[in-house]
Amino acid sequence: MQDNSRQRIDFHHGLLVSRGLVPRPKARTADGKGANSLQSCDRRPQSTGGEIEVHQFHFRCPVVAHSGNIFGTYLHGAFEDPAVLEVVFGPGDGESDPLERTFQNMAKLVEDHLDTKAIQSWLTDSAQPSSKARLCILTGGVRAGKSTAAQNKALEWGGQNVSVLATAQALDDEMRIRIVNHQNERPAQWETIEEPLHLAAALQGAKHRTVVLDCANLWVTNLLLSPESVDFRQATHDLIQAWRESGKDLIVVTNEVGWGIVPDNALSREFRDQLGWVNQQLVAASTEAWLYVSGAALPLKAPTP
Repeated sequence: MQDNSRQRIDFHHGLLVSRGLVPRPKARTADGKGANSLQSCDRRPQSTGGEIEVHQFHFRCPVVAHSGNIFGTYLHGAFEDPAVLEVVFGPGDGESDPLERTFQNMAKLVEDHLDTKAIQSWLTDSAQPSSKARLCILTGGVRAGKSTAAQNKALEWGGQNVSVLATAQALDDEMRIRIVNHQNERPAQWETIEEPLHLAAALQGAKHRTVVLDCANLWVTNLLLSPESVDFRQATHDLIQAWRESGKDLIVVTNEVGWGIVPDNALSREFRDQLGWVNQQLVAASTEAWLYVSGAALPLKAPTP
C-alpha cells in the first residue's frame, strides 16, 4: 500500500526537489522577477503504477550563498505561487490566505526530514573561532620563567580580559613582597581572585574566559596545612571538571619538586608526593604542557588543534 502522506524535501545548491504522491499540476512558469523568485517548474508525469512524481524548483541564488533562515530567504516567493502550493501540498481548502498553513506544513517536513543544525554549521562554522576550552600547564623549577610565560600566554588568549586565581597567602613579610611583585607585573585591568583553597568554585566564578592559576604548588601547600580533612584526588578532579564545564581557557603554573633528594620529614615527603600526583592529572587533562628550565620552554605535550 502506498503512503500518500510521505513527502521529502532535499536542498542542493539552490535546487529544491519535492518528492511525493501529489496531484499532477499544469505546467507553469513564473515571471522570474526578484532574486529568489521561481524560474521554472519541471515535472515528470506520475505513472499508473504509482511512480513517485518529481518536481524541481530552480532558484537564482544557491542556498550556500547566504546565511539566515533558508525558507524565509529562498522559498517565500515560490510558495506565494498557488500552482507551487498545489504541487507540493495538494489542492487547497479554499482559505483566502494559505501561506501560513503552507509554512506550518513545511516546518513539519523540515523537522521530519532535514538536519537544520547541519545546514547551519555549513553556513557559519567556518567563520566562527573554536570554542573548545584550553588547558595549558606550565611547570618547572623556581625562577624558571613560568609566571612570565603564563602572563604572555594569557595576553595572547585574552588580552586585557583575564582573571587570575592567586593561591598565595601573605603569612610573612617575604611572601607579602613576592605577592606585591607579582601584582605589579600583571596588567592592572586583569581581575584578581585571591583563593587559597576552593579553586573549582573560584574558576567557575571568574569574570573572564581566560584564567591564570598561579600557582598549583601553593594550592597543595594550603590544602596540606588546612585544618579540614582534604581528599587531594577529589579536589583535583573537581578543578578539572570545573574547567571542562566552564568552557574557560585555563593556564596553570606549577612546580616540579621531585628531582632532588628524598626529604627528611614526613610533611615534605607528602607535599612532594601530592604535588607530583596533582601535576600528573593536570597534564593528562591538558591541551598543552610545557617544562621551563632557565627561561626556556621544552614541550611536554604539543597544543591540540
